[in-house]
Amino acid sequence: MQRTENINKEKLFELIEFILLDSKTELYESYSEMESELVRINNFSEFKDYFEHSISEKKTQLGFGIYNPESRGKFTITKLKLDPKYCNGKTYRNRIDGWGIIFVHLNLLNAENEIECRISVTQKKELKIGKALILNLEILNCGIGK
Repeated sequence: MQRTENINKEKLFELIEFILLDSKTELYESYSEMESELVRINNFSEFKDYFEHSISEKKTQLGFGIYNPESRGKFTITKLKLDPKYCNGKTYRNRIDGWGIIFVHLNLLNAENEIECRISVTQKKELKIGKALILNLEILNCGIGK
């Protein structure tokens, strides 16, 4: 199951704030920078800082994984080997893997003004939480509940 919507920074922040309301929810970047650990975002303030830093670094693609242990899924961090010959001497990066993870991919089309937000849910156990996120995205996009 996948849903894509174009939203702005304000709507994105509302969505992430909604996600992080549940104290059990864990939010991670999907892939780390080369030779770095994955970033776990613990609260909305950390997300805002992460987002603003990414904008200042001129990043146009951001990926996150949402995991809630109550989904009884499987969450792992995988270390990927890189060929230093092709990666400026870098030898590894990390990514999240497993099931029970909801992926959020952000394509910053026009920095803060237009963001393509894609939420993907691939497993049956994710469906309930994923549908709630997609419903919230639809509500935010329509301006309902402000």
